[in-house]
Amino acid sequence: KEKEKKEKRERQDLATKAEKAAKAKALKEKKAQDKPLTQQEQDQDVANAEEVSKRVAEIIAQRGRKGTDRNEMIKQLQSLYKASQAIGPQSQLEVLSHLISALFDTTAGVFQCLNSDLWTRNLNNIQRVVELIRAHSHCSISTNYSAFGVGTEEEVGEGELDEAEREGLRKAREQNEKLSTFNTIVFFLERLDDELTKALQFTDSHSPEFSERLRQSGDFLALLWMSKDFLYEKGHPAEAARAASRIIEQVYYKRDYIARQTWLMAQSGAKRLGMDAADVAAIPADVDTAKTLEGLCDLVFQHGEKPQQLRALLSLSFHYSLQGDFFRARDLLLMTSAQRLADSGDEQTKILFNRNLVQLAICAFRKGRIADAHNCLVEVCAQGKAKELLAQGVASSRHIEKTIEQERAEKRRQLPYNMHIPLELVESVHYVSAMLLEIPNIAASPYDNRKRVISRHFRKMLDQYERQTFTGRPENPREAVLFAARALQKADWKGCFDALKSMKFWDLLPESEQAREVILDQVKREALRTFLFTYAPVYDSLSLEQLSKTFGLSKESAYALVSKLIVNGDLCAAWDETSACLIVHRVEPSRLQHLCLGLADKSMVTVENFDRVLQAGRGGDRRGGFGDRRGGFEKNVWRDNIRDEGDRQRGALGIGMLQGRAPRLMSRPKPMAPGGRPRAGGPPTR
Repeated sequence: KEKEKKEKRERQDLATKAEKAAKAKALKEKKAQDKPLTQQEQDQDVANAEEVSKRVAEIIAQRGRKGTDRNEMIKQLQSLYKASQAIGPQSQLEVLSHLISALFDTTAGVFQCLNSDLWTRNLNNIQRVVELIRAHSHCSISTNYSAFGVGTEEEVGEGELDEAEREGLRKAREQNEKLSTFNTIVFFLERLDDELTKALQFTDSHSPEFSERLRQSGDFLALLWMSKDFLYEKGHPAEAARAASRIIEQVYYKRDYIARQTWLMAQSGAKRLGMDAADVAAIPADVDTAKTLEGLCDLVFQHGEKPQQLRALLSLSFHYSLQGDFFRARDLLLMTSAQRLADSGDEQTKILFNRNLVQLAICAFRKGRIADAHNCLVEVCAQGKAKELLAQGVASSRHIEKTIEQERAEKRRQLPYNMHIPLELVESVHYVSAMLLEIPNIAASPYDNRKRVISRHFRKMLDQYERQTFTGRPENPREAVLFAARALQKADWKGCFDALKSMKFWDLLPESEQAREVILDQVKREALRTFLFTYAPVYDSLSLEQLSKTFGLSKESAYALVSKLIVNGDLCAAWDETSACLIVHRVEPSRLQHLCLGLADKSMVTVENFDRVLQAGRGGDRRGGFGDRRGGFEKNVWRDNIRDEGDRQRGALGIGMLQGRAPRLMSRPKPMAPGGRPRAGGPPTR
């Protein structure tokens, strides 16, 4: 019995195990039926181009819908691209175009950009698109033909078309397919450039990621150059001009030696991307950057749109200024009316024009053209808004409230750090230029406040600096320039240049040693002019040899400078050729005479004010009021006579003061009413 029970339990256990195995097998089969096919199994089902188009349409139909996983969509498109490689180039182009768009869609918002990995993948995808179209000219990127005004045969109706119309429709579709293909390529390049610019804007300039992004710009420059040549060879100069304008934006702000390294980096990037040897050799690494930009600008001027032409013009002028060619940069701006055109442009064009002015001023400063440098910078730096006008920072003011939209727009306008012009350099050039112009101007007219002021901003700073009780060691560029100005007022050119030489902006100037020599010579000249304006009335004669030794100038330079002052009427003196001395004529009015002239002016202002009061009193009379038509003309004539008489009295008074006598002022009699009594409505007597 125990043996039978044991066998029975074993049979039950075996039945239970068999039943569980059957259930597990059935469940597994059911799960296998419900489970979707893997991507590899799906790719095996794709056998022709129609299947690729159908699968792409299914994937793109989910694009933009709520809850759609973008990363999963990108994975599906990538797997589909691998499957399309065995079918043909047209299928590859169709999948690649949608894959590039899907990668661009991964960024949400204007303040987010593609990360480095996705950006590189898109760069490689765009390169494959260009190479596929170059190798297979019959292929194109599909588009909506109705956008070009051309319908399909189904839209038009087959019965309505004859053989010639069908042939014309087919040719129009082929032409529009090609046009759409090249437009799409340029659009992808522009979008990739915008993503790189945003990455440089919102990345810390001191981080390794910023350096990596700068390296990626070399790869992108190589792709731009290859695409530009390809588009031009295919007979699409308008699209080639768009690509050329993007190349100009990448290079124009770089100095010559930096631009050469950029082109070498582009050649390395072309080799790294696997481009042909001809494409690598076409990159102009050994050609002068200015000539390369001139060729690109010619292409934009011939086939580009007006905004692109204006930006190319400003970029070329900026590069000329950067290379030290002041006259070509200035003439290019003046002959094309760039300022008028930039005023009607967008914000980025206005920022580029402001950068052009600043760079032109720095170039003029390096060449010793101080007046031109000051004229270019006076509008940019006078109000302390250079940072905002150059898009190199956001203004933070407690008195100005900005909306969220204004702050976001201002943040989007900011330039990447690698394109910045040092603000310390801009401010220092402005202060030094204003000092070299304003100090001799102050010395030329110490008592005449009505003379033209060259730089009100600098004169205001100088007045505030002179009112200070204690002035310590200069701590910033502004204080250093003011300290140098005090030395220049005393005609101490050595102390002035020592203060300027201690500033840090010289290291930011290209060819700084030559710029130092130019500014030193300019300081010596302005010190000599200041000395003559200030101390010439004290001397009877001045030796040319002594002047040249004192101010470190050659005799020819000192003679030419003093002669120019004499010819312009700024200095009352004459040369004695036999003794090589400057004979000073003391005809300038003294301080007492200046005060007398000022008193005469104030007295005449008082007389004119009193005459206006009398005139207003006469205007209140019924017969000669402002509303009386009969007395209007006579009243105006009487007012003009008063002004003419006042001018004559002022001249007589000034001459009398200079000659040591004070003439008696003529007073106009009070207006009298008929009968000998004062007219009603006249001014009250004191």
